[in-house]
Amino acid sequence: MKVRTTLACAAALVATAARPAAAQDLHDFVAWAAMMSTPYGGLAPTVTRAMAGGAATGRSAFELRYGHWAFDGESDAIHIGGVGARVGAVGFVIGYEGCSGCDGGLIGGVDYEAVVIKQQLTADNAHSLFTVGLRPALGLGHTLGGGGSATTIAATLDAPIAVSVPVGRTAKMVPYVSPGFGVGAIRAEGDSEHGTRGAVAFGVGLVDLTPGLGVNLGWRKIFLQDAPMTLGIGLTFER
Repeated sequence: MKVRTTLACAAALVATAARPAAAQDLHDFVAWAAMMSTPYGGLAPTVTRAMAGGAATGRSAFELRYGHWAFDGESDAIHIGGVGARVGAVGFVIGYEGCSGCDGGLIGGVDYEAVVIKQQLTADNAHSLFTVGLRPALGLGHTLGGGGSATTIAATLDAPIAVSVPVGRTAKMVPYVSPGFGVGAIRAEGDSEHGTRGAVAFGVGLVDLTPGLGVNLGWRKIFLQDAPMTLGIGLTFER
């Protein structure tokens, strides 16, 4: 089917620089491109209070997030900026994705976080906490500009595995790894295609540097041969 790969902002770069490898088919490529054109691929995960062992119920947070990715040898990098909020276990994000050589696009998404395993680690009086969570999410992307429009959608499920380690009087350092899986689809000019891809994210967050302030640094790789990895940073303000 004639699906254009002018995706949510990554459009021109994807169409010219990324090609499915011999061991991968069109559906693999479409899934990767769709997931990269939504908050899931464009913005690395944030460390939440639940990952640090706290209760999400009754708390809310505001997030500022930035993501960046580029193909090797390409001068045009993709930049993604987003603002988000968490209300209890539910998170929301909206943002803009663009580069100097392509039309920009709007992105948005929602996720839900549940902690399914929580285990105290008290070796050497460290009082660290091990958690395993589940984070289903739904993301959308849509191109802007006159170069043709495309809409992308990604339904994903991550399983963040984290260790929360006390640092100083109030802060906690939370390294994590988050394997995931997603279904991505693109619709353009009346045609559509879809596929599935696996993914992995990893990074570290500092929670409660001062009460309610968090800093995040993370990477996400959606599996496709020769495809780039997203670098993401973020600030969290909680009350």
